Amino acid sequence: KLLETYGADQQEIEEFVVLAERANEPGWWHTYRDVLPNWFSAYVSLEAGAQTLRTYEPHYVTGLLQTHAYARAVLRGGFPGEADEDLGRRVDLRLRRQGLLDRPDAPTLWVVMEEAVLHRVVGGPEVMREQIERLLEVSELEHVSVDVVPFTAGAHVGACAPFTYFRFEEPELPDIVYTEVLSG
Repeated sequence: KLLETYGADQQEIEEFVVLAERANEPGWWHTYRDVLPNWFSAYVSLEAGAQTLRTYEPHYVTGLLQTHAYARAVLRGGFPGEADEDLGRRVDLRLRRQGLLDRPDAPTLWVVMEEAVLHRVVGGPEVMREQIERLLEVSELEHVSVDVVPFTAGAHVGACAPFTYFRFEEPELPDIVYTEVLSG
């Protein structure tokens, strides 16, 4: 009724109603609430809706490109005392997020990582070999770019913390940058 009052045409009204109904549907990641912190739920939501993702990672291969074994080793390092079942759910969540790269409308992903990521042995030599093969494989995809900042680049403004830049198809939605630092 409000849209009619403000002079919206019938097509605009129908599109708005569909969007409003979709906004109330929980995302697939809500089934992982037991191992998904509230703050990360917002991140996964942004990731799922973005048209473009640009991410910088100084420490590990970004979650969207991790293999199962690499993800398990990284998460085990972060949650050393966690039960295997919960750790397995965290790994499943991380790997399921990668499905957005296989969608017909897959976002453009540009990953920039420090050379240290490739030298940091996570999970052992075989896990690293598999992970590097995965990076080479996904870098062949038309919508994925993987760049490495060499050690010779020296100090730079991004070296302190990872961040992800999200851009959305809808022009009304602003670009968003997400970063984690010690204070939040």
